[in-house]
Amino acid sequence: MLPWTLLIAVVIAQAAPITATFAYPLRDSLWRSFDQHLGINVPGIMDLVRRYPVLESLLYRSYAFTLHPLVLCAILLPALLGKREAAQRFVLSNAFSFVLALPLMIFLPAVGPWVGWGFQPDKLQAACEATIHALRHGSLNIHDNFGGIVCLPSFHTFWAIVAAQALYPFRYLRYPAIVVAGLITVSTVTTGWHYAVDVIAGVLMVVICRILSNLVIYGRFRSKEQVMGVDGGRLSRFA
Repeated sequence: MLPWTLLIAVVIAQAAPITATFAYPLRDSLWRSFDQHLGINVPGIMDLVRRYPVLESLLYRSYAFTLHPLVLCAILLPALLGKREAAQRFVLSNAFSFVLALPLMIFLPAVGPWVGWGFQPDKLQAACEATIHALRHGSLNIHDNFGGIVCLPSFHTFWAIVAAQALYPFRYLRYPAIVVAGLITVSTVTTGWHYAVDVIAGVLMVVICRILSNLVIYGRFRSKEQVMGVDGGRLSRFA
């Protein structure tokens, strides 16, 4: 499973900057309007969190530093320690996410909530915005000075949750992974990196990709009776 996981990771990492070069109209105003219809004010949430410095620091560090170790554990541990189904589901979920997210990244691009909501970006967010505009004008090699791409759905949210799902079979990692995934999901908004609708779309993509992955796994590796929904007299679970 490791070669497939690494291949998909490389494809997704390369796809994000490439999609920005298509230069379809930016949709920041649209995503802000979705947030407003949901009753979610991103700058208001950020201001609320700033009142509690310890919480603000925890969420910032969760967003900035915990996703990569969590995903790395999800890539390596299930594959190396014999959790075949978890490893397969992780790979398939990422593959399906690429297919589902690519059209959204191409046709419905946005910069980030600091543009839609009009608040001051930090240095990394400003670098991200500069990268997006440079790519849209064809003036930046994606291998040089790449500041990142923000998109709908939020892949911070998606990867955090699917990584926690991949680590769920490990008894002592199960709940720490869930806590870290929860902090990452919340921090995508509290740090000002994503619209709330990005996070909602990320969660929805997790659900869709899990269902599709389970259908593939159970259809491919289980008996006909289980595919039909019978497993020792009980309904088998597809989601």
